[in-house]
Amino acid sequence: MVRFSTGLSLAVLVALSSCAMPPASIKPIAADDRAYARLSCEELRTERDQISADLDSISNRQTNRMMGDAVSTMVVGVPVSKVLGEDLSAQIAVNKGKVIAMDKAIQQRGC
Repeated sequence: MVRFSTGLSLAVLVALSSCAMPPASIKPIAADDRAYARLSCEELRTERDQISADLDSISNRQTNRMMGDAVSTMVVGVPVSKVLGEDLSAQIAVNKGKVIAMDKAIQQRGC
């Protein structure tokens, strides 16, 4: 019995580890702040606000996928977002990098 529950626990941990990642644990992908050099301060702030809003929206969708993965893994043994290609980790990482680059450009320009 102990051997069965240990094996089951291990299987659950492996399955859950392939679920969608929480947005807060996704590392940003570096973006070049020089890409924003041509923008005025107002354009930079507007662009940053738009990317931040997109990041919030994508992060909320990722959180929902994460919860769905936990349920689907327990029910059918497979995280649905990975199977359906709905993991948004890459988009979150890119947008986090853009926000950081825009913040740096805003700071460097004294906006």
